[in-house]
Amino acid sequence: MLPLLTGEKKTLSDSRYLFTHKGRWKTGAEPNDFQWINYAVRNQRYRFVGGGTAISVSERQRKKGVSPKDALFDMLKDPGQRTNIINENPGVAAKMRAAYSKFWTEARPLMVNESVPMSPTRPFHVWYKQQTQSTGIPHWKAPEL
Repeated sequence: MLPLLTGEKKTLSDSRYLFTHKGRWKTGAEPNDFQWINYAVRNQRYRFVGGGTAISVSERQRKKGVSPKDALFDMLKDPGQRTNIINENPGVAAKMRAAYSKFWTEARPLMVNESVPMSPTRPFHVWYKQQTQSTGIPHWKAPEL
């Protein structure tokens, strides 16, 4: 990473990935059931978006990462992500999907709070109400720059 920060190296290797996942599941649910839903993989050139919630895919296919909403975008040629090039580049998509699978396998054991009960209240909302009833919310003044 240091060569990128100092300007010695201008790009990252295509084998280096950034993984994102919209981790939305109910407390106590099994995270593995949501592995292939709403995730993305990014490298220097491509962004693979996978796991739409389409119901036209069997559960067996979904567990293998197949979704009709999977998409691949060339971020250098199409930064607005308007053209899905997955059909022209199935190998790139498969490689990124496999990298995501490996990432999930490594990350899943670290999800240690999945069975912890949620707070019965939303603390921020409780504290906000308490402050408005006691001291009030101070008027914010923009600092001089």
